[in-house]
Amino acid sequence: MASRLQVTRNDDVRVIRFLDQKLGGDLPIQLGDELQDIAAETDCTKILLSFSGVDFFASDMLGKVVSLNKAMRRKGGKLALCEICPRLRQVLATTSLDKLLTVRSTEAEGLAALA
Repeated sequence: MASRLQVTRNDDVRVIRFLDQKLGGDLPIQLGDELQDIAAETDCTKILLSFSGVDFFASDMLGKVVSLNKAMRRKGGKLALCEICPRLRQVLATTSLDKLLTVRSTEAEGLAALA
């Protein structure tokens, strides 16, 4: 199955971008598995998830992000999110996930939060 993620490196940070505009249906399962595989790499200690271009994600995608955050914390790593559209930011605020997760407006701010 082809990856639905674009992974690049910025020094010691894996910057992950989603290739799909809508993260629903079966995608959260595939994406969750791919994200966990990246997090499991021994040299992966910092991940920045960029949601630029994403205008919808299903609640199960939120669960995958929370699981990724737990996996990174267990190994002493860090996770940050950025480029989230206003409507999806509201979802994070409503669910209080914006308090659990590190959320920044821009990629540069996300990278700074992981420094």
